Amino acid sequence: MGHVYSEKGDFKSSIDYLSKNLALRLKIRKDNHPDLANAYHNLGMVLVNQMYPDCGRALENMTECLRIRKNILGPDDPVTENTDHIIEDIQEMLEDDACLG
Repeated sequence: MGHVYSEKGDFKSSIDYLSKNLALRLKIRKDNHPDLANAYHNLGMVLVNQMYPDCGRALENMTECLRIRKNILGPDDPVTENTDHIIEDIQEMLEDDACLG
């Protein structure tokens, strides 16, 4: 549902939905569960892709996603490497002042 809101450009609803989804998963999943990594990733992507990116929050979510993916998949897995590249892009946006925070 969060992706549907995002595709429609309703980022506020998307972020609200994905934040609730993450909170629920944090209650029912173990610390290194792939579902948690995906929930952090999905929220981070919406935060960085909205009209006025919230790179600070996006970076926090993507960093947690990367931590979990490294533990589960290893540092050389393509999914882990992709997450690392996304973090580099967010850091670059922060350096260029292209974000809210």
